[in-house]
Order: sequence, then structure tokens, then C-alpha cells
Amino acid sequence: MTYEIRTGKPALVIRDLARSRMCRLIVMGTHGRSGVLKLLFGATTERVLRETAVPVLLAPSDPGALPFDDLARKVAPMLVPVDFSAATAQQVKAAGWIAGELQARVMIGHVMEPIDLPVPEQADAAEVMSERHRRACSGLQAIAVGGAISTPEILISSGQPAEEIARWIREHHVGLLVMALHDAPEDGPRMGSVTYRAICLGGVLTLALPPARSS
Repeated sequence: MTYEIRTGKPALVIRDLARSRMCRLIVMGTHGRSGVLKLLFGATTERVLRETAVPVLLAPSDPGALPFDDLARKVAPMLVPVDFSAATAQQVKAAGWIAGELQARVMIGHVMEPIDLPVPEQADAAEVMSERHRRACSGLQAIAVGGAISTPEILISSGQPAEEIARWIREHHVGLLVMALHDAPEDGPRMGSVTYRAICLGGVLTLALPPARSS
């Protein structure tokens, strides 16, 4: 381990140092908040997440000096919420590698967001929801049999994604959340409102993955 002290705006220094040293992971703490402020990271952590080109591991608390096996057990179960976007494959691959190394149980889930637009008169709302549910189940099953994650548990629900993800974390005592940071073509990686709120509301160890870059 090496130590380095630099001056400047913390988020920019962290970003530039990660690039110059070709770091493969940034590890940061989050600020403990309550009430409305629970939805806010420290400015440094938030900006690093918005601009990072490498994965960021967010630790909400210090587990203390524990043997590796005890630390490994704390990440189980892992939760991988997917939206079937281009980021999903990378997200699942990373989660599968971690689960394999730590022998951790994994849950993959998808939240069906409410339909804001009115359903056409010729379409039945229940049938539309049923079809969406069928497609979500099919997508999750395809991930489950794809081999990246060994025998994952499948979760599916409807509602506001961030709130549902936070509920899964509470109900299943999730130890590690694996989320994707989505891409903005002109500006680089951006968290997206769902990812941001899920990380804030979840309050657990989180691995945030930026979009994969083509070589």
C-alpha cells in the first residue's frame, strides 16, 4: 500500500489520480445522514460517482478489523437490480465474479415502473401489465441460465424502482448492492435518478459500475 497527499478539489484529484495510476477500483465512504439529508451524499462522493471511469466501492460504515472470511460473509446476499439496458451484461458479469470468489448468494431483480402514459382504449391495462411481467420474467430467466451467476434468486416487483430496491435490501438483509452507472453520450457516466436514490436509500456496501468503454 502506498500513500499520497495532493491538493486541489477532492473529486477532481481523485478522478485524475485514478486515471494517471490506471486504478481499477476507487473505495470511498459515504456520509451518514438522516431524514431528508439521507438522500444526499457528500459533494466529493457524488461528483466522483458522476464522473468516474472505474468502479467505485461505497462503504457506509467501517466493519472494523475482521478476518477475511467474516468480511466475505457480510456481503451476502448480494443484490443485482437490472433494467435490461446495455449496462446489464457488465453488471451481471461483475456480480458473478464477486459471488464466485466469495461464495456469496446472489439475487437479481427487476422493478416494473408505473406507466405514466395513458393506455390506448383498445388495450387492456391488465393485459399490458401481464405482458410486461412476462417479458421481465423472461429476461431474468435468461440471465439466470446465462452462467455468469450460479443459481441466483429472482425478484420482480412493480413500483418506484429505488424504493423497491431499498425494500428488497431491508427485507432480505442485503450485504452488497451492485448497481450500474448509466452513460450520457456527451458528458460521460451519470448515475441516473434511480441509481442515485437506490444507493442513498439502500445504505449498504455498494459497488457502482460505470459504463464499459470500447477499446
